[in-house]
Amino acid sequence: MNADPKTQPHWTVLPPLPLHGLGSAMVESLAHYVRRIAWVSGISASRLGAYSGTGPLGKSDHEEATTSRDLTLGRPESRILTLERLTGVEHLRYGTFWVLKNVAGPLFLGRPISHRRWCSECYAEWNPHQSYEPLIWSIGLLSCCPKHRRRLEDRCTSCGALQPAGISLSHRRRCVQCSTGLGDMRRPVVLLSARDAWIDEQLCQLVELCSTVGQEPFPEETYSTYIEELLAQARGYETLPVSLQSTVRLQGGNGSIRKPSLRAMLRTCALQGVSVCDMLRAPREAASAPLIDLWKDHAAPSLRNESRNEKAGIAQDLLTSLLNRCRACYLPPMEAVLREWGLGRALVRDANVELYERYEVRYREQAGTVANIRLADAFQAALRDVADIPLHRLRRGTLWNKPEPIAKAAHISQDEAASVFFSALVYTHLRRRAQAHLASAQQKSPRAE
Repeated sequence: MNADPKTQPHWTVLPPLPLHGLGSAMVESLAHYVRRIAWVSGISASRLGAYSGTGPLGKSDHEEATTSRDLTLGRPESRILTLERLTGVEHLRYGTFWVLKNVAGPLFLGRPISHRRWCSECYAEWNPHQSYEPLIWSIGLLSCCPKHRRRLEDRCTSCGALQPAGISLSHRRRCVQCSTGLGDMRRPVVLLSARDAWIDEQLCQLVELCSTVGQEPFPEETYSTYIEELLAQARGYETLPVSLQSTVRLQGGNGSIRKPSLRAMLRTCALQGVSVCDMLRAPREAASAPLIDLWKDHAAPSLRNESRNEKAGIAQDLLTSLLNRCRACYLPPMEAVLREWGLGRALVRDANVELYERYEVRYREQAGTVANIRLADAFQAALRDVADIPLHRLRRGTLWNKPEPIAKAAHISQDEAASVFFSALVYTHLRRRAQAHLASAQQKSPRAE
């Protein structure tokens, strides 16, 4: 007599550990789950990834975390499904943002996650058999831990070192630089502003939705439907809100709306006064009420800047300073600033859409397309001319004869060359001060290897 197949033991290649926190804002991240499986199995997370097909052999945990965006949206879906098959646990996809795979842009959370954030009280209460790191900690816009209401940490409070994302499970609660424990029960409960509290609540609702077993991925046209309906509602306005202006400017050649980052999604939902989850479930209904007037002067709601990217913050400060100091002279192209810091325009647009649009409008209005190309070439030539000049000599009066050869080479007027050269002096002065500030900050807070 044959035994009932349902009663037969089911053997799996990897331990069938359950994913913690399903259906809640504190669902365990798949990245932490993989490290937990590796710890139980007695191998490294990178080697486990190689054996299971979820990561290349030979990369360190830190490199893997950097390139994979912490197993959220950067991994191919097939790798997540492979882990489900090898463990026999069918719901691992809900420890990621899998349900947003059709809607979210390639940099949904911002830049790849190379350093982590944590709740000091969660670390202090850590139980190796029950505790875990939740998916929501990977969102840089989150201010506080949903469980303890403590501000999330991103540096060691003793030495100030950032903590790599790829550290093994047994070493994650001690600083990689000074070995100080990262857990602390004495951190104060944070009283958030109304705006930050709204953002945290939206993120909790979104992660809870993503962790709900049985939730299917949202259709690709969800966000574009919402934006198109918003634009239809705003046709009677003389001036569109800046966040909508930016979205319209980024439409593809076929008129389609580009996939958003989380920051852009939050911004447009805040503009309309609806929740992100409502927008995902019913985009037309969420955009139907004309609530744009809730935001004074059509300003895009400001979102908290993430603190882990010093260069992005410095680039934004440089762009703001150039807008203020180059009112009567040439404003250089945004790429001239971002290129030196290894940043892309999308990062600035996401972090501060008001600054991005203000800068772009000023830049385009100062000259025509062909003239701006010539002026940009002249600006690069001027930067090369002043590259070796000491900081104390970067003054207009000491370099009176420099613009003439630039005017001839770039085929621009003498007045245009003088304006370009002065903006090169201003930018070089600002850039050197910013570089000195960054070097000083890095010395005080050395990055962990």
